[in-house]
Amino acid sequence: LPPLGRGVGGGGGGVARAPPPTTGPAVTLPPARTVGAVTAEKELSGRGFAIIIVGVGVLLCCGTPTAGFYLSHKDAREEPGIRAAADAYLSAVVRHDDNGAYDMLCAADRRRESRADWLDRPAAGYGVTGFRITDVTVRRLSEGPTLRWVTAEVTYSDQAPRTVGLNVERQDGAWKVCSPDVR
Repeated sequence: LPPLGRGVGGGGGGVARAPPPTTGPAVTLPPARTVGAVTAEKELSGRGFAIIIVGVGVLLCCGTPTAGFYLSHKDAREEPGIRAAADAYLSAVVRHDDNGAYDMLCAADRRRESRADWLDRPAAGYGVTGFRITDVTVRRLSEGPTLRWVTAEVTYSDQAPRTVGLNVERQDGAWKVCSPDVR
């Protein structure tokens, strides 16, 4: 029998040594996949895609009409202010209060015509004896400003009643009448 544990590198037997450690980055391998796991992942990704397609379809079918309704309906919160502005303007016209009517005009109309010019110009509305507001309309356009106007039936002392329209805009926190058909 050969002698045990006799020195390094020598003859026959001895203690086995481990190879020296390597110096380099440790390599980690991804966990092994089984065929069943790959099939399950494909099913989940296919199901997720179908859910996304159904979601987009629901948004298109239900969201578009809902948005259209929202953009075109009357806004109940704005209507009282719009009606009050038209009422104040038309009341000033009936009272022949030209200063009061001028104060209700929007900035663009006041820039176009000074107060002095407004007061000097003969008003066609001196025959106005009354009015009745028949409609307040708010129309939201998808690609433009929201349009707000009031339709009123105006009565005159010297002619038949006439339907007029008053555009109304919010300026500096107050509702103003723009380019009125009656003065």
